[in-house]
Amino acid sequence: MREDFYEGSVGPQNLKLQKTLYTIYHVLFILSLIAFGITFYFWFMLGDMGFLVLFVAFLLMALGFYFIRRKLYLFFDYTYVSGELRIVKVINCKKRKLFLKFDLKSVNQVGKVGSQSFDKLYKEGQYKLKIATPNGLKTENQLYYIALTLDGEKLLVVLECEEKLLSYVVAYRGRSIIEKDYN
Repeated sequence: MREDFYEGSVGPQNLKLQKTLYTIYHVLFILSLIAFGITFYFWFMLGDMGFLVLFVAFLLMALGFYFIRRKLYLFFDYTYVSGELRIVKVINCKKRKLFLKFDLKSVNQVGKVGSQSFDKLYKEGQYKLKIATPNGLKTENQLYYIALTLDGEKLLVVLECEEKLLSYVVAYRGRSIIEKDYN
């Protein structure tokens, strides 16, 4: 059996903007937590219902900034080792979270995003779309897709990777999984 290894990473195209926005939302998150604490203190000490409204508002703001912040400054790492592909989401270059892991025996089709085969699979609604790129579907770089069945669920995974990764997938599974209109 062949021992193949591929490791690639993709980050946001506008890295400086993403880092700046992340920092802004982080500061706003901390400020809203401080305001939350102050309004809680005054509400607890004075018992005024006006502080309760502010307390809830600052709590909702803090939660909103926290979750928006987690959507910014993302990277994706792709690791292929002898028949297994592991996709990891890297948040703020610090926290790594497993996004998807699958054996290549479950792959049904590979190809380019924007092709007729992709549009057909995407619009049929049978496949659940999982975007494994921080730049979304509207990127300047070439996007590829892998259609697979994992634990009975059909997934359409969009990758922003080098074509070398797809060559490893095709070498493992055979040329029959390549979409018909791939060029």
